[in-house]
Amino acid sequence: MGQSLTKYANTNFITDDALRNTNYKRVLVVGEDHVVPYDQHRRTLLIRQQASWSGGDHEVVDANTQQVVYRTSGRVFSSKEVELVDASTGLPIVAVRSKDLLLYSNFDICRPSSEGGDVLVKVNLRRHLAHYTLEGTFVCDTARNLPPLIVKAGFVDMFFFLGRPSDNGVLIGRMDAERNFTSKDTMSLAVVPGVDAALLVAICVLADVVRRTDDARD
Repeated sequence: MGQSLTKYANTNFITDDALRNTNYKRVLVVGEDHVVPYDQHRRTLLIRQQASWSGGDHEVVDANTQQVVYRTSGRVFSSKEVELVDASTGLPIVAVRSKDLLLYSNFDICRPSSEGGDVLVKVNLRRHLAHYTLEGTFVCDTARNLPPLIVKAGFVDMFFFLGRPSDNGVLIGRMDAERNFTSKDTMSLAVVPGVDAALLVAICVLADVVRRTDDARD
């Protein structure tokens, strides 16, 4: 999984007005506070890996303000794979839970247990030779009528589509990774206005944790 997904990199460009000319005015899942406002340019978040056994611990920094906005903690071979925390309050925002520890391909993105643990998005992961495909089905009331979220996740890049790429899906996020063998990785995630940035961060980290877990199993 070391190559770029050039099929998508060469033909799709992320734009600030990606949702403006569609029937889908916003992707609201985690909460209003996490949706990139329409009066801003796309938001770039730097997801910086921190030292941990799981590889799932990160500090998430707003590239414009240089403020830490989220932190993530990861687990390997447990029911809770990733937890996303609000950096300003220290409170959990969402948890990503594995539904099958053996196949490691079905996950729920949920509210934290302290808020009832309701499922927001169901994620199915499929493995290909050089990348993963993650398909998210929205089950929360605020996004239930949206098409699936399709993520093409390679080693150095990820592409987030609302709807299937083969059916004119809209590119709503893109991640480019700086992989380091002597230091920790940094993933740069761009999120278009109208999209829930916390959701894309959680999925981005989930795909990275699965990749690291698969590498450890091989």
